[in-house]
Amino acid sequence: MQTLRTAAIGSTVRVVKLHGEGAIKREMNSAKWTWGAIGYMCGFAYGIAMIVYQLGGLLTGEAAFSAFTVAALALLAGLLYLLFRPYRESGGVRLNERSAARA
Repeated sequence: MQTLRTAAIGSTVRVVKLHGEGAIKREMNSAKWTWGAIGYMCGFAYGIAMIVYQLGGLLTGEAAFSAFTVAALALLAGLLYLLFRPYRESGGVRLNERSAARA
């Protein structure tokens, strides 16, 4: 089972590297930002998978309550906050109508 899981993870990374790296690199024009974006996507996917596994395991009785469950609940709370937080208008950039009309 461990070999199958390792093979699946390796093929996923290989697919991201082959298909995602070229497009992201063209958009970002930087290897540092490319690998940062790929790392962010992998971390985000890991976090979502942890939420699904921990909460699904609690509902079905397969997983016991642990520190990872607390981390999954905290991550879920953070994601829900970011999703439903109220919109605040940015007051940083102001254009007056005359300068906008000239441009």
